[in-house]
Amino acid sequence: MKKIVATRLLQAIPLIFIIITINFVIMQLAPGDPVDFLVSGLEGVPSGYLDMVKAKYGFDKPMHEQLIIYMSNLLRGEFGFSFYFQQPVIKTMIPALRNTLLLTGTSLIIELSGIILGIIASKKVYSLTDNVITVSTLVTFNMPYFWLAILFLLIFGLHLGLFPITGMYTIGTTGMEKIYSMMWHLVLPATCLSIGRIALYTRYTRASMLEVLKLDYITTAWAKGCSERTILFRHAFRNALIPIVTVITLRLRMLFTGAVLVETVFAWPGMGRLIYDSIFRRDYNVIMANFLVIAIITILLNILADIIYAYVDPRVRYQ
Repeated sequence: MKKIVATRLLQAIPLIFIIITINFVIMQLAPGDPVDFLVSGLEGVPSGYLDMVKAKYGFDKPMHEQLIIYMSNLLRGEFGFSFYFQQPVIKTMIPALRNTLLLTGTSLIIELSGIILGIIASKKVYSLTDNVITVSTLVTFNMPYFWLAILFLLIFGLHLGLFPITGMYTIGTTGMEKIYSMMWHLVLPATCLSIGRIALYTRYTRASMLEVLKLDYITTAWAKGCSERTILFRHAFRNALIPIVTVITLRLRMLFTGAVLVETVFAWPGMGRLIYDSIFRRDYNVIMANFLVIAIITILLNILADIIYAYVDPRVRYQ
């Protein structure tokens, strides 16, 4: 297993360099630069001053030279300078990354409730409970994040006033009050981010459990007088878990995709919101750094998915 992980990590190195190059080229092809944005609202700025500032930050160099400088800085752990925040990108990105991980981690915990719903539906197949769960998952499965987020804002935030609609916590709170406020602010965005995946996990768990419950060894377990709890969790769920784990690990990679939309709607100060704002500010160093971190996290999740799948399914062998 250690050899497998080491091999995958080595294979990820050239992929990361390709991602860095693509991100850099895209940012270079984008119109304007941070200096143009900063002086866009000013009048009477001499062109010589603009040329001096661009030369200071290397914007006057050819693209390949800028790419070499950028990569050499990355190897030293330097992500560049944020022109909007006037500080190193790393100081801007770390708080946003922490907030995004809090949101996506909470969302992931909520999503796992779909497995429980799938087990309940398979246990009471074709009953009223099963029909309610099945119809609910069909309705919520394809709901777009941005539409669901706006719906949550209107219903639970504006009309009912049950939850705060923007930000991460109430300004001025400290200690336990701040933690409680943060949890309260987290409810709507985390739920919005997880609803579609709850439906997905419920459907896969139900289908997988129903397939396993028809097998002969389950019939034998019933004939031996095993309890329903033992049959469901010890015998059926263990073998039904393989396709479920596959789906979960595949969906883990898409957490950040949904987070961009949800964070933007709820003004959650995470990486998604930071990327969205930086695009309009033309703060390209911030955008590239965030894209790079998301790419690295995605690659690590891919490796984690391979490890988990090999652990759950002993039939899988990697050469």
